[in-house]
Amino acid sequence: MNNFLAITGISSLMVAIFLIYLIPVIASWKIFTKAEIAGWKSIIPVYNLYLLFKISGMSGLWVIPLLVLSIFSSIYQEQSEIPTYALLTILISGLLTMIAEIIKAIKLPKAFGKGFLYTLLLILLPNIGEIALGFGSAKYQGEYKK
Repeated sequence: MNNFLAITGISSLMVAIFLIYLIPVIASWKIFTKAEIAGWKSIIPVYNLYLLFKISGMSGLWVIPLLVLSIFSSIYQEQSEIPTYALLTILISGLLTMIAEIIKAIKLPKAFGKGFLYTLLLILLPNIGEIALGFGSAKYQGEYKK
């Protein structure tokens, strides 16, 4: 009986974790399709962010600080001493990434005709905000430029 309860508990936890990851992916897919972009493009790392910036009416080049941050962070992850230029690069690209995400959180709801509450939701709880945009009645009103 104890083994059955343990297996049931573990399998329930695995299903919950799977849903926690799957639902935002589906919401992102729906956001892309609402913007008339193929949904499968939402599951390609980095390219999905590039397109999300474009959907928001921003330049896709805002992805560059994120890439720089990722590369430098992974290079110097295990080292105890980081060179000054690398530390500055990580700090500046991290700051630029935060700024880009905040601007995206402001512009993305506007592209779907939504207001301040959606912006606040995307800043504080980004996955929940994307679920609300993806599964909600919002229609894309922006002009996605390829």
